[in-house]
Amino acid sequence: MTHKHLPMLRSETELAPGLGSTPEVFRSNGHLSPAALGAEPESGPDWRRVASAILRFKWLILLAVLVGLGGAFAVSRHLRPIYKAQANVWVDIQDRRGGGDRGTEARGPIRQGALLEADDWVELLRSYIVLDQVVRDQRLYLSVDRLADRASFAAFNVTDAFRPGAYEFAVSESGREYVLRAHDGMELERGTVGDSVGRRLGFRWAPSGETLPRGRTVAFTLVAPREAASQLGEQLDIRMDLNGNFLAVELRGSNPALIANTLNAVTGRYVAVAAQLKREKLTELTKILEDQLNTARGNLDDAETALQRFRSRTITLPSEPPTGGGGGGGAGGAGEPRAAG
Repeated sequence: MTHKHLPMLRSETELAPGLGSTPEVFRSNGHLSPAALGAEPESGPDWRRVASAILRFKWLILLAVLVGLGGAFAVSRHLRPIYKAQANVWVDIQDRRGGGDRGTEARGPIRQGALLEADDWVELLRSYIVLDQVVRDQRLYLSVDRLADRASFAAFNVTDAFRPGAYEFAVSESGREYVLRAHDGMELERGTVGDSVGRRLGFRWAPSGETLPRGRTVAFTLVAPREAASQLGEQLDIRMDLNGNFLAVELRGSNPALIANTLNAVTGRYVAVAAQLKREKLTELTKILEDQLNTARGNLDDAETALQRFRSRTITLPSEPPTGGGGGGGAGGAGEPRAAG
């Protein structure tokens, strides 16, 4: 056999196509390495490279942290915490399940029904007869931009015909003069601190110099009481159990003292209105019972009079005793008995 007929030896790259021409894919014993077989090499975090990257971009990382902290601080200064005030009111509702002594009492001839149904109690709390008075007592038609400025309006009141809108009240540096402007900057009034402010606008306000900030402008807004009552009714969260007698009322806001006073005023006014309705119902029921009693007494008197007339027309006298042929009233006679003696 000549060398032309000998088989040609193949290279290592031809034995493992696609592995490249690097000799590292083979081990010293001639077998393929795990990287050549597709196995993932064991890997972990390279802390040296991480530390090197941190050191390289340390100023950029520090700047990002400072920007984030500054933004969080600015947001926390503008966002106000939200507080929650809660109250429970017991209402008189008859047992809707119809059991127990209440069901027995309801079968009486004369009974007092429930003042209102469960849904009506909730609607009564949101009615204007309750909320209008609360709005005026708590001055909820007045709102200020800063909570600290609300102390300046402690004695603020309005008439029934005041003008709603946005106003600005500016006090001079000396604290002796004031200027009342509209929201657009138009001057409405100028005067001395201590005098009545905005009388022609329907204001009842004469603030003293101790309650006004000197050299500052206080912005405030007035809305119609009915609009403020509608907003208050929407803010109230009212819940009532299906078979319960407790009405849960909740109010949220950023001023804890204001929402607490408002909720107390709402529940107090609610109880007062419910008591007034109860009294009016009892008064009306008493009048109805008196009318029924007078009618029944008149019917009874008429019936007694008619019975007396009937007896007078149909009464008969006792008949005379019969007279027989016997002796005239002997001892054994049937005449009237005689007294012994």
